[in-house]
Amino acid sequence: LEKEVTKSIRSDLSCGDGSAFAISSRRASRLEEAAVLMETARGSYRRRYPPEFIAGDIRKALDLVLEVRGERYSDEILDDIFSRFCVGK
Repeated sequence: LEKEVTKSIRSDLSCGDGSAFAISSRRASRLEEAAVLMETARGSYRRRYPPEFIAGDIRKALDLVLEVRGERYSDEILDDIFSRFCVGK
């Protein structure tokens, strides 16, 4: 699972020529959060926690990755976007 997620992120963010790319600090933070959640899920699996707990961490990690890919939007992102607009009467 970890290999597939990594491959998916790399292909989506690839420049095509192997060069480096830049992402926003918000996106980097989301990917770091996802990595921590995946490590937590791995530890829970090793400790034989119930599958529901493991699946919950994996789901949260997936949601963060989808947010980085632009496939899902959180209320926090929408609030940030709309806070920049001045809507008059």
